[in-house]
Amino acid sequence: MKNNKEINDDVGNSFCTVEATVVTGFELIAKEECEEKLGVSARTERGRIFFDIECKRVKEVSHLRGIDHIYLVVHRVNNFGFPQEKENLKDKLEKLAEEIYWTKGLIVWSYFTGFEKLSVKELINYHPAPNESSVSTNHTSEQEGSGEHIPKFRVTCYRTGQNHNFTSMDAAAYFGGGINDCFHWKVDMKNHDIEIILNIENDHLYVCIALTKTSLHKRNLQHFGPTCLRATVAHNILWLCGVKPGDIVCDPMCGGGSLPIEGVLSWPEAHHICGDNHDLATPRTKQNLESVNQEMKEMGKGSRVVDIMKWDATQLPIRDHVVDVFVTDLPFGKRLGSKADNRVLYPRILEQMARASKLEMGRAVLLTHDKVSLTKAIFRHRRLWHQTRVIGVNIGGLAAAVFILKRTSNLI
Repeated sequence: MKNNKEINDDVGNSFCTVEATVVTGFELIAKEECEEKLGVSARTERGRIFFDIECKRVKEVSHLRGIDHIYLVVHRVNNFGFPQEKENLKDKLEKLAEEIYWTKGLIVWSYFTGFEKLSVKELINYHPAPNESSVSTNHTSEQEGSGEHIPKFRVTCYRTGQNHNFTSMDAAAYFGGGINDCFHWKVDMKNHDIEIILNIENDHLYVCIALTKTSLHKRNLQHFGPTCLRATVAHNILWLCGVKPGDIVCDPMCGGGSLPIEGVLSWPEAHHICGDNHDLATPRTKQNLESVNQEMKEMGKGSRVVDIMKWDATQLPIRDHVVDVFVTDLPFGKRLGSKADNRVLYPRILEQMARASKLEMGRAVLLTHDKVSLTKAIFRHRRLWHQTRVIGVNIGGLAAAVFILKRTSNLI
């Protein structure tokens, strides 16, 4: 019998399909990170990437810093043929749960999560082998007798498309009933051990086991401001900067420090500086950095250094032509500031960044929801900045954009 922190050689050397979710708009960046760090080919869909990886390497997926959730794809059906009658749909989804071969997926899930309540063998034995009858009465009674050791699960359904005569809750309940018949696990919507995901897209579906309980973006920050970026969003924005060892990377409007803290963790060989004019911003950034360094210390790793100061982004106390990368989350004019302010603020910031940026080599990567104001400001300063790319992204339900700029050779 294997410990759940180990993985069977036969399964470990085989491949599994992983789905990783990402903020819409950053799919290609997640693909690049996956291929660069894991050495596997990935394909993109809206808000997610898919790739195959050896089962024994699946824990490495959690090292990707631009993704939010990780799922293991265990079954896929094209042209499922959803019945119009709910009773027929119930029967078909219950049958689907019986037909899926769950064994490898549960082994990988146990290995990834370190599930300790049951051994892998005991966990798998809740499910009969393919084409066999359901679990025997004696076996079921024995397992149920273990009480709290029986895994708790829930099914979540995500559904898109037309001509569905059922709700997502209907589909989740029917499919969950089939899983319960197979495994005799307990249903628990809040304190579950295993979450099964049923994805329905028009007439296609695929089934996943969630490998992460909470989003991977929940890191770095302990002290939050009104507009703090998720760590995964910050990472994807920084990825677009092309940070190199020795670069000076500056966030002139750092807020709670999402960008510089993610920057110093992911690109520690660069020099990160940041500031803000808000009275609470710099203390908050320092507190968040201190929390991160405490975690680093507990892991036996060295601390990270970010230069943090209070300043006015329109009058930066930085010498001319020394910064390699400016990266910031500009005021959206929603939770903070206004679009009227932005029409004045954005041109002044662009001019200050141009003054401090290295000629021809300097870059600026800017996130904003107020795309019109920034577009006008860039056009106004087109002698100083060349716009190379704009990526539309969804930030907290807002249609924002990331602007990638390159410094020209012209002096101010």
